[in-house]
Amino acid sequence: MNTPILLAILFLITFMFWTGLEASTSEIVAATHDPNLMARAVLVNVLVVPALGLALAQIFELSPALQTEFLLIAFLPGGFLALNFAKSARGNMPFTVGLVFILNLVAIALMPLLLRWLHVVSELRFPEARAFGLLLALGLVPLLLGRWVRRGNRRITQALSRPLNILSFLLFVAANIAAIHARNPAIGALDRRAMAALILLVTGSWVVAWGLGGPDLATRKSLAIATSMRNVGIVLLLYAGLPPDSKMIGLVIAFSGISVPMNLIFSLALHWIGRPSGEVRPRTA
Repeated sequence: MNTPILLAILFLITFMFWTGLEASTSEIVAATHDPNLMARAVLVNVLVVPALGLALAQIFELSPALQTEFLLIAFLPGGFLALNFAKSARGNMPFTVGLVFILNLVAIALMPLLLRWLHVVSELRFPEARAFGLLLALGLVPLLLGRWVRRGNRRITQALSRPLNILSFLLFVAANIAAIHARNPAIGALDRRAMAALILLVTGSWVVAWGLGGPDLATRKSLAIATSMRNVGIVLLLYAGLPPDSKMIGLVIAFSGISVPMNLIFSLALHWIGRPSGEVRPRTA
């Protein structure tokens, strides 16, 4: 396991544990219990953004190899790095956590269908059971552990909350710095058409998700960010045995290198817009 992936895993575990300390399970369930909002969230992630991806692939005439990787990214929602950006933007964190978890279940279910439709090389097999196990182990278990600590001892909860909040941020930063050595060459290998397609995929995701996010500003922020951060992790799990410089995963890594700084700027801009709603704040003693 390479360093960026290890750091990203540690970030996710720490962030979900911190979320369990700060937000109750009922808050997360309630935030995703609005059928109209969830229908729009699933619609934009499973139908609208993939349709946008198909259109961009045709408009920019991507090569067959690039088109396959581009469509995998466009069709698979649920990037976990959206969690930190949504927090920075003062988004609705209970909603973001619940949505990202649901979108990962959707991505796991979609992957086998996409592989058959896109005729991805037969030697590759998507490990559905492993993907589901990782989702539980890295996402749900730390969240429930945080809830258990919160229910058991409020003093420990207050002592852990702020350090874990800071640690998760530092791990997030470290993971992205460590990934630069892989992302920059991948971005440099793209032609202008592929670069434009990736940028427009992120930008278009912001626009359509913001429009379907409903009246609550914090929820709009969360939906726009979560929708634009497509599920790079699940695609890399498919290509786990390939070297990082493989042409088969170059565009996937490049998307990460483009979407992360774009969402960094986007989330910092959104931070100053409106008041927080559903925001998870660190506890103070």
